[in-house]
Amino acid sequence: MTKLKVSDHAAMRWLERGVGFDIDMLKRSVSEALDGAFQAGKKLGVANFLILSGGEVYVVRNGVLVTVVPNDGNRHHLLDPRHLEPKEGQGS
Repeated sequence: MTKLKVSDHAAMRWLERGVGFDIDMLKRSVSEALDGAFQAGKKLGVANFLILSGGEVYVVRNGVLVTVVPNDGNRHHLLDPRHLEPKEGQGS
C-alpha cells in the first residue's frame, strides 16, 4: 500500500495553521542571528554568498536566505550562480 507523501510546503502550513507555530517569528529569529554576517556580505558588495555558522552553511542569493545545508567541507558548488536561484515569492 502506498503511503501519502507530504511536501515541505504542506508540512510548514501544518505547523503554522494546524499546530499554531509562529513561522514569522522563526524567520525573524534566523534573520537576526545571521544579521552580522549578512551585513558584512552587503558591505563587500556581493549579492550571492555563504554564511558558515554552527556547523551549517547558509546560502544567500540576492539578499534572501534560500537554504541551509550541513557544513561537510564540500560547498564549492553552492557558489555556482545557477544553483538555488530565488524563486518567485521567496524572501517575503
